Amino acid sequence: FSAIYLQWDSVPGEYELVWEGGTQLCGTNGFLHEYIVLPQEVCTVTFQFSQPGQKTLCDASVYTAGSAPEGVQVWLPPCEEADILVFPTHADDDVLFFGPLISYYTIERGLTVQTAFMVDHSWQYERNHERLNGLWEMGVRHYPIVGSAPDTGEHDFAYGLSYYANSNILEWQVEQIRHFQPLVIVGHDLDGEYGNCGHKVNAYYLLQAVEAAADPEAFPRSAEAWGIWDTPKFYIHLYPENEWYF
Repeated sequence: FSAIYLQWDSVPGEYELVWEGGTQLCGTNGFLHEYIVLPQEVCTVTFQFSQPGQKTLCDASVYTAGSAPEGVQVWLPPCEEADILVFPTHADDDVLFFGPLISYYTIERGLTVQTAFMVDHSWQYERNHERLNGLWEMGVRHYPIVGSAPDTGEHDFAYGLSYYANSNILEWQVEQIRHFQPLVIVGHDLDGEYGNCGHKVNAYYLLQAVEAAADPEAFPRSAEAWGIWDTPKFYIHLYPENEWYF
């Protein structure tokens, strides 16, 4: 075989694939699903990890020379500049609330859509696979950004603001906007679609982040790293003005 497709339970860190007569460094992009093309045909490979700890490999497939088969996810790193930057909260929100928009602009229009998820599902392994599988089916090819915020099933907005107070969501959102410099930003319903407080908090901070990203005095660390960015268009799901229909 000359290519291998790996799906991990959690990001394994850097590792080497070793075979007779050669090695290849892998895991440098931090991908959970990774398609690796080897420089030669091999019969066996050995994994050598640079970081200690248990590694759980969910699935592995090997392939002969040629293009990756349909359904194999060959991810690109997060883009340099995005046409559209979408801020879902959870690993299914991209499909449930932004699916038609994402699919139309990636598949039909060929534009670059970058996603930045607020919630980290690192303790719910299946949700991370759900995120990648959903994005891939919608035509997204740039690997998603995932924040560090935890999740909660509560719907109360005041509780949500308190719960997420230490997650630095506003600063994180501003950093993504300045980094990707999108032409369009899309975010959640202010009422959380079905009342979810995580969605509400995400939208609440995003309203501030779009303005803060254009302010050189706001969050100087990311301003120094990426410059400021004044987003041309900003859309909120279910917003009563300037509605989009798909």
